Amino acid sequence: MIMDTMDLRRCQWVARRETETVKTKDEIHKQFHQQKAKQAPKGRKNFRHHDHRGQRPPQIGPPMGNSRGAAIGIRSSGQNRGWGPPRGNSTTSFAIRSNTQDVRPNTEVRKFLKQDSNSSQNSRRFGNRQDSARSPRTPVAQTASSPRMARGPSKKDLKEKFKKDVLCGENKNLDDKKVDKWLQTATEGNYAVFFEYFLTASSACQAQLLVNVRDANRSKKVNHKTLIAWARKFAPTLNDFASEQDTPKAAEYFGRSLSEFVHTGSVPIQVLVNLCSTIKEDDEARNKFMMGLLKSLLELNEESPQIFDNLDVIAKGFCLEPKKFGKPCRRSSIPASEDFPVLTKILGEDYEKRIKLGASPVRKR
Repeated sequence: MIMDTMDLRRCQWVARRETETVKTKDEIHKQFHQQKAKQAPKGRKNFRHHDHRGQRPPQIGPPMGNSRGAAIGIRSSGQNRGWGPPRGNSTTSFAIRSNTQDVRPNTEVRKFLKQDSNSSQNSRRFGNRQDSARSPRTPVAQTASSPRMARGPSKKDLKEKFKKDVLCGENKNLDDKKVDKWLQTATEGNYAVFFEYFLTASSACQAQLLVNVRDANRSKKVNHKTLIAWARKFAPTLNDFASEQDTPKAAEYFGRSLSEFVHTGSVPIQVLVNLCSTIKEDDEARNKFMMGLLKSLLELNEESPQIFDNLDVIAKGFCLEPKKFGKPCRRSSIPASEDFPVLTKILGEDYEKRIKLGASPVRKR
């Protein structure tokens, strides 16, 4: 009771809820019109509840002038009671929203806009048919430069063909004529299949394949540019190939397979030294590559091998502080001077002292 009195005082003695009492019809009608007036929006008269028979509703929208409604001739109910331009005066000026301030008669601009829209729609729909109507369509001839025609067999298909044509299911005895025929096809795919098979073959099979490479090179049946292009792509992936094929000496065999081309002068030794530097994340593999190259060059010509004319170039191919994946290697794969005396002329008399290796882990008992 006390709380209600305090609320009533706070609301200026106006009750929160109106007490319902008996009302007359006049009071009910008056209350209805008051509620209707409160619900009606401000600034707009209620057109529906007034008698406007035979008249159009007034225009609701932007004012007349520089607007689209003025351009197409929309008028309110007070002018001629219709749509379109006013009769008897066709030169009514107006403004059109555009990048220019041009003002023209309504009829002229309407014709221009209609022609422009029709021409743009036709050009988009049909394109330029003048040339196509005069000259009939001719089929485009496929050239050898198209990617579909230039694409050769895949590496997987070449491997299957190599097994079928060259290996004949036997890895020990190979047909020399078939091997020579395979090397004469100077493509990167053929060289990739041949030399990758060489890296995984047995020692006896490698000796036979080296004879075939020697004969093909000295009879000028090998494309050296294509061969070096393949070797540059293969060298960065040599470590992955060795781990997949379980061939620890793959880098040494790779240098051995290319020594024939340096011996005959077909490929400069500087090219192979630069190729050796592209072997990634394993300096020990670089040393193996250089040792395979040197051993084969000495076997081909013991009296005057190519290495003595390029000692400085060959020395750049070796790494005396080998690292593997950023960590020092435990082995350098560089033989001692007693086992390979030629290295003293290439790397110096004290090259063994300058080799730095990582510490071997201590085994716990």
